[in-house]
Amino acid sequence: MPKSNFPVALYRPSFSNRGPLYSAYAVQMRSMRPDLTTQTVTMHYRKDGTCWVRFTYLKNEYLIPLMLLLKCLAPDELNSERSLFELLCDGLMADTFVAERVTCMLEQMRTHPELKHVHSREDALYYLGSKFEVVFREKRGAGVDCLVLIFRKLMALVRGDIAPDNADAMDVQELLLP
Repeated sequence: MPKSNFPVALYRPSFSNRGPLYSAYAVQMRSMRPDLTTQTVTMHYRKDGTCWVRFTYLKNEYLIPLMLLLKCLAPDELNSERSLFELLCDGLMADTFVAERVTCMLEQMRTHPELKHVHSREDALYYLGSKFEVVFREKRGAGVDCLVLIFRKLMALVRGDIAPDNADAMDVQELLLP
């Protein structure tokens, strides 16, 4: 069983079968709550430079743009385009690879027919609320740090700074006790 609350960098050619824009790169994390329920979240890198987050709910698979999720989860003071850009590129400002990808995702939010009306946290929550029944944690912004960590690991994988993790290796497996 994969280690919980640990992002695993993956290179699987089967990921590119999701559609013409999907690449073989992704970072997957199995999140575990204190009550031991889990949810696996996968962030996919697409060939157009954007990142989409995949999860399963009630046996249905959903793909949501990373920027839309960040707009929903980020507290109000981090919800502007500039703040989201700085959050994702923090410490990597000189890295044009990451900056170009973040700019591409922000541009997608402005031009996508269904997302171009999403400008604030309330707009993002309203949009997702019309598609799902959304339940958030009490603490605002709790998932933002996790998504940023997964994004940075995905960018390092795509850029070639890190090698994909071996999903069968012992260091990415959970120790199960009787």
